[in-house]
Amino acid sequence: MHLRELSASEDTDLSCMGLSMKDKFEKYWLNSDVCDVQEYNTLFAFALILDPLYKVQSLKLCFEKLYNDQDAIVEVANVMFKLKKLFVEYMPKGRNNSTEVSSSTSDARTSKRPKFNLVDLETEDLSDVSIKSKLDLYLEEPRLNRDAELNILEFWGKNESKYGELSYMAMDMLFVPLTTVASESTFSIGGRILNKWRSSYLPENVEVLITTRSWLHGYEEMDEVECIGCEVEWATKE
Repeated sequence: MHLRELSASEDTDLSCMGLSMKDKFEKYWLNSDVCDVQEYNTLFAFALILDPLYKVQSLKLCFEKLYNDQDAIVEVANVMFKLKKLFVEYMPKGRNNSTEVSSSTSDARTSKRPKFNLVDLETEDLSDVSIKSKLDLYLEEPRLNRDAELNILEFWGKNESKYGELSYMAMDMLFVPLTTVASESTFSIGGRILNKWRSSYLPENVEVLITTRSWLHGYEEMDEVECIGCEVEWATKE
């Protein structure tokens, strides 16, 4: 929203800067390949819903700011449909997918974590989650206090017995960190290590050289060093 306001500024310099920043932002956060419809990555909407400080109410508020009220309703419904469809894949097969509010939580402690398969998402029947599920119970509970300090992964880990399969799904989504290093920079550094004079390194040795260099000195280029990581001593395998 700040970038939109900046792009519409009457100040020419600010407007040009805002448009440039908005293009960069949309490159990484916006999907526009399907039917020329621009929509934000659904995975980030899932992450917002699975944050007990925000949930669906916050997602609805965000969409209302980005779209008109009617489109916001459609977008929220679309995200919830996909989230429920994904949740079905985490439910143990061969067991009743619905969960009573008063049911024992011992099954969640003893049941093995199910494998997740993306291929079945398009054909999965959603009728099994029409009754109270762990996802429904989580969404119906009030949001936590926004002022509270919360480690989201710790929250889902501690509530594994309560939410069962939903906690597995949440942790799978939320544990993936967003990199602060552009992919182009990573490939550039790799190219300086695995060059035409050093083209027979084992993959694990190249990885060690890149990570060791970044741990010791960060990613700043050093003119006096011909190749990043070349000063690191590492015994290659025979």
